[in-house]
Amino acid sequence: MCRDRDALVNALHAAGAYIVYSDNRDGMLHTPEMSRRARVFELWAALKYLGKSGIDELVYGLHERALQFAAELEQRGFEILNEVVFNLENAVGREKDVHQK
Repeated sequence: MCRDRDALVNALHAAGAYIVYSDNRDGMLHTPEMSRRARVFELWAALKYLGKSGIDELVYGLHERALQFAAELEQRGFEILNEVVFNLENAVGREKDVHQK
């Protein structure tokens, strides 16, 4: 990715007494996201706190909001280009119509 390893490491490096470095290749020295190693902890904490039914409610609620957002876009003259799945909509509006509403 980069011919000059030291330049890459220095560009992504952060210093602090609280940072624990590994003896092995440490991903946080090679990526812009120092927290990459700890992402699973956030997922575990969410699952632990919300539980199965809480996660179900969260996902269902996000999907309902996506359907609502798509319906409101359609009411304002946008065309929804896909079936709304989870929280993803693709919409296009005709510039003339969008500016008029």
